Amino acid sequence: MKKYLIILLILVTAMNIVSKQVPDGKELIDWLATNSGYIEGLASYNETDLVLDGWQKEYIDDPAQLIAALKARQIGSSFAMAAKAIAKSQIYKNWPAVLTSMNLDDAREKIMYAGLIHDSIPAKWKSKLITDNKFELGFSNGSRIITMFKPRGKGPADVYIDEMALMPHADDIYDAALYMISRGGQLSIASTPFGKGGRFYDISSNSSEYPDFKRYQLPWWWSSALCIDVKKAILEAPSMPTPDRVDRFGTQTLKLIFRNNTIEGFMQEMELSFIDEQEAFLSYDLIMRCVDPNPEYLYFNKH
Repeated sequence: MKKYLIILLILVTAMNIVSKQVPDGKELIDWLATNSGYIEGLASYNETDLVLDGWQKEYIDDPAQLIAALKARQIGSSFAMAAKAIAKSQIYKNWPAVLTSMNLDDAREKIMYAGLIHDSIPAKWKSKLITDNKFELGFSNGSRIITMFKPRGKGPADVYIDEMALMPHADDIYDAALYMISRGGQLSIASTPFGKGGRFYDISSNSSEYPDFKRYQLPWWWSSALCIDVKKAILEAPSMPTPDRVDRFGTQTLKLIFRNNTIEGFMQEMELSFIDEQEAFLSYDLIMRCVDPNPEYLYFNKH
């Protein structure tokens, strides 16, 4: 009898917390037990209900051990990574997530997103935050979200590598991350295109050489922040020329960006187009050899 009273109390409490409609065919508790349901049902962002795009829900719930997302700028992938890390850190005990990106500021941003999401969740539905700094969030259930430049020695864990195509020493970082999941966890990589070269380009374009990746292709029209009618655009935009689909489906801000950029630049940043090295003034390898990681980032990871 006591068990059923506890379940009833949880359900009543949840009804007072969850302001959005539970998806058809799902019980409330079952929905909240999923990664995306936990985030949408309990979290908010900028003091408004948090509503995920369809691809974000799929990504956040995706159990694939290897995930590669070729994405447009500002589509919300950094937020999705942080949201997935938070959901799993609260649903599971003693589970680490490692966030890494092309520079220190970008990695800090993901920790900030994760912290804001956690702050918005009612106290009774989350583990207490016991470590909170620009490099790590630690929780009372033993789970952690940390940022590292070259992830090593933290497995089993989930590892998220963002903007991999733009990262210096991407091969070393990828190899280190891959072995972290040898005893469990997921490796998720994501990036906007950056020339036809490098490990990210190979993974995203060569399914025969890298057959085990679950791949996402996320142009701007998959985002409700950039597109005025996502459902229709997903069906119609791929067959349209770039100027026509921007005019038909782009937000006013996206149209402004398009008008003030070259079409090649827009297609690379927003439409998943890799620029051929033969058309570039400098090769991919030459550019990456001239890029150094943020010194503060390296200092932190040595201590």
